[in-house]
Amino acid sequence: MKQLWRPVALLALFTVPRLLMIGDARWTSEESWFFSEIVATADGKRWSALGTPVSGTAGHHPGAYFYWLLAPFALTASPWMVSVGVALLDAIGSLLSLFAIGRLWAHRGAPRRRAALLIATALLALSPWALLYADRPWNSNLVSLPVGVALAGFALWWTRRSRWGFWALTVGLGVLPSLHLSAPILALPLLAAVAWRWRHLDRAAVLGALALALLIWTPYLRHEWAGGGNTQALLTRTLPAVGGASNTALALSWPLRLVSPEIGYHAQQGFWAPYQAFGALPPRRAAGWQLVHGGIALPGVVIGGLAAILAWSLWLVGLRRRAGWDMRWPAPASWS
Repeated sequence: MKQLWRPVALLALFTVPRLLMIGDARWTSEESWFFSEIVATADGKRWSALGTPVSGTAGHHPGAYFYWLLAPFALTASPWMVSVGVALLDAIGSLLSLFAIGRLWAHRGAPRRRAALLIATALLALSPWALLYADRPWNSNLVSLPVGVALAGFALWWTRRSRWGFWALTVGLGVLPSLHLSAPILALPLLAAVAWRWRHLDRAAVLGALALALLIWTPYLRHEWAGGGNTQALLTRTLPAVGGASNTALALSWPLRLVSPEIGYHAQQGFWAPYQAFGALPPRRAAGWQLVHGGIALPGVVIGGLAAILAWSLWLVGLRRRAGWDMRWPAPASWS
């Protein structure tokens, strides 16, 4: 019981700020439609192997796990309770990610472990991005949960050769595509690390992982085998392709923006125009942005952005100045 208070306290730390931000949740027609599907799932009126629509295509996400995860919170058909479910599940995912960070950081003998964990805890608990996406029923808002499961499972397998950890890694990665099609990119570094140590996988771990993967994907595979055609629909674009230098610059900016107070158009409570805080805003949009965010918002974004740039710079410099830290992974332990 003495060791239980820490995860409980951390879960509360992650959950409370998200609950306090529920009143800021934006409910447009899409959130309302997702909510109705979640309620139908809870009432047993919806059974489908498909999830939410994939923007820009004629298809849906493969797997209805988004609806299934939130169904228990929709038994009362309360939008507020569903928002609570999003906040709680996101907080659990953050707790699992922090567990993975702490275990892997300690395993490598990294310096300043406590400082790193404090920074990670602050970002997971209070980052504007973290609070923004834990407020409304949207499939991508729950990506943090399978990500946390996958990272925690990988950490257990990497440090303790835990079969249960490897199975958790399989479950996390297997569910990811049903929440967001870009999320499985997380699998690339994790599976590369698994391939590096493939000799430490025993038969039970591999067979168990295959069984879990098959169980996760069976509903969708049956749907497609019966002529569902959703996979083909995912390859059918309904919107023009996005490209160009500005889009590339936007993608490259995320590592900075995710650790800064800049949360873009998402935070503007239904104000869907492109975020242009640093550019020339039309008078009407400028007035709307000022009304929503207040006079201190823009200086806060600038100061926070500069702080984020400084933090990233110090981290990159620190990569070259590590003293006494062996960058190689420790020799693997034998199976117990």
